Amino acid sequence: MVDYLAAAAWRTDFGFMTEHGLDVLPEILLEQRSDLRALPDKVRRNVANVIRLATTAPRRYALNLWLWRRIMRTRTARDEVLALLDALFDPRRDNAAARRRMLGYLLRP
Repeated sequence: MVDYLAAAAWRTDFGFMTEHGLDVLPEILLEQRSDLRALPDKVRRNVANVIRLATTAPRRYALNLWLWRRIMRTRTARDEVLALLDALFDPRRDNAAARRRMLGYLLRP
């Protein structure tokens, strides 16, 4: 995930993350998969996405990261990085417009 945040020029210092990212990751140490059940739905989905990302095959990870870096070339894309990350890692009907915008950023010359 750090690679994706770096490509978006997203600050990861403690102050910025506590201001903008508190609802993203769990507030407790997860020791077993069963600990996920106790988390709120949004946090549980985010943790599952991070686990899925960590277990992605290296070639697939490299390709996906290359595509993400290409999307993040513009300031406009970086300004909406949270919506685009949500659309990338948790595609749903309500974020379909963000996925279309992401494709637009990808295809720009």
